[in-house]
Amino acid sequence: MSGAATMPEILARRSARSPDAPAFHAFEPGGTTRPSSWRTLAARVSAVAAALAARGVATGDRVAILAPTSIEWEVAQLGALAAGACVAGIDPYYPDAVLASVLESVVPTVIVAESADAFSRIPPAVRDSARLLVALRGEGADRVVTLARLAAEVHPAPAYRPRGDDLAIITFSSGTTGSPRPIAYTHAQVVTAIDAILAAFPEIEEGARLLCWLPLANLFQRIINFCAIERGAVSFVVEDPREVMNYIALANPDLLIGVPRFFEKLQVGIQARLDASALTERLARWAFAPGGVRTSGRNTLGRMRHKLVDRLVLAKVRAAFGSRLKFFVSGSAPMPTWLLQWFEALGLPVLEAYGVSENIVPVAINTLAARQLGTVGRPLPPNDVKVGAEDEILVRGPGVFAGYLERGVFAPARLTPDGYWPTGDCGTQDANGFVSLSGRKADLFKLSTGRWVVPAPIEERLRRSPGVDQAVVLGAGRKVTIAVISVSPETRSKLGESERAGPLSQREQSVLARGIVAALGDVPAHARPAGALVTTEPFSILGGELTSNLKVRRKAIEAKHREAIEALFANAEQSHEGTLAVRYV
Repeated sequence: MSGAATMPEILARRSARSPDAPAFHAFEPGGTTRPSSWRTLAARVSAVAAALAARGVATGDRVAILAPTSIEWEVAQLGALAAGACVAGIDPYYPDAVLASVLESVVPTVIVAESADAFSRIPPAVRDSARLLVALRGEGADRVVTLARLAAEVHPAPAYRPRGDDLAIITFSSGTTGSPRPIAYTHAQVVTAIDAILAAFPEIEEGARLLCWLPLANLFQRIINFCAIERGAVSFVVEDPREVMNYIALANPDLLIGVPRFFEKLQVGIQARLDASALTERLARWAFAPGGVRTSGRNTLGRMRHKLVDRLVLAKVRAAFGSRLKFFVSGSAPMPTWLLQWFEALGLPVLEAYGVSENIVPVAINTLAARQLGTVGRPLPPNDVKVGAEDEILVRGPGVFAGYLERGVFAPARLTPDGYWPTGDCGTQDANGFVSLSGRKADLFKLSTGRWVVPAPIEERLRRSPGVDQAVVLGAGRKVTIAVISVSPETRSKLGESERAGPLSQREQSVLARGIVAALGDVPAHARPAGALVTTEPFSILGGELTSNLKVRRKAIEAKHREAIEALFANAEQSHEGTLAVRYV
């Protein structure tokens, strides 16, 4: 247990215990890193807190940070917390309409952005109502003051010290079915989450090396950073997530957190490199085949073969992640079992965790001590988890939120009579306590024929098809289902041509269509898509098709391609059963 009640207390205690140990490392051009000690971090945070307090920022005020991941982001957050404010982490890549909506819901007193230019995206009414505008980098302008200037000012320490029941952070619901909704948590709830995660992962210890690369608007990344402060682990900060694989060996982390989409792309990249050589392709085919490595230790020959393959292939792949990596942690959505098995065979297991924005403590988690592939683990104490009506997962505990924040006012959470939060996720729990998820309750739909369709497993099959980047299955109230499929420049190599943008060639279309038909081969006839709408424009956060956690926003995709979808449904419903109608946009 942390023994502290607030984040400022945790930071103060850490800087006193190991003042000269590294807290953060920033990557420099040329592959070097620039360390920052706990003493330096604490001093910068204290100076920012004093400057904010001198400008009237006090308990209950809200500080909105909308900027890419950086050490400055963390300094601004910790400084605001020490001043008694509540910090809202906002994804800077939200579309303009979503950004305006979440800012209007938060009603921030202070707005922090990456640079002075970034404030142009903020609605004038929201910007003008804020008391202070802060740029993390660059020069100040008009009302905008830089974080460096705040840290250089000399003011008395804030008179108020935050308490455990004060609001500390604001995160947002995923926004898969609408605009993200603000959710606030107290310092006590933050500390509860830290204690729970550190109990599950003793590997996060003093001196452990972590990689901070997900957006700091991501709740799990924020809490992992807080865990690093509590334990004295050092965080290597990657500001551009596209560069994570270029820095991972240099950071040499003990564990790495990610989202399923990251691991899917990682597997594709590794497999492509293995396939480049006939020898490694043949060895890898055996190593990653179902049961290949997992059953290799049953006899002497099998053990010898496994050692050889591990030395020639698998060890070299693992070396790309450094020498210390023990496991990955994945959250935000379930991973397909085949992909979990693939990383298990590689020797770098992926421990799935399951959380919801409305509970700051992960609902369930796999650990090295207790894990089961295909599940999201056992409930993480102090959560109380059960399966309710229609197989919906329910959770109760001190980490559950009090309610959504609507224009600065709380709308109380709608709990069950016995205090459980209905997560909206469907699943089961086995006799050993492991939880398995089957999909979002809101994603399930009924056809006009009365048959129910569960889209998640169909979409998983499609994503494994050559050339497919993302897939969404639609059909609520329709006679048939269709799939909206995106093809990215990177996935086009699987269609036999080089990475590029623009329309698909006839050859690419043919390979793609054959792959889709093959992927859907054993899907039940009533649920099997009768049509596919294919776009070469990848789904993105900025385009509105993905949430900040890379979940698909179905309604946004339907709205964006409404006319093409309607035309495809009309065509598919008139086609002969078993044929696939394809439309390209």
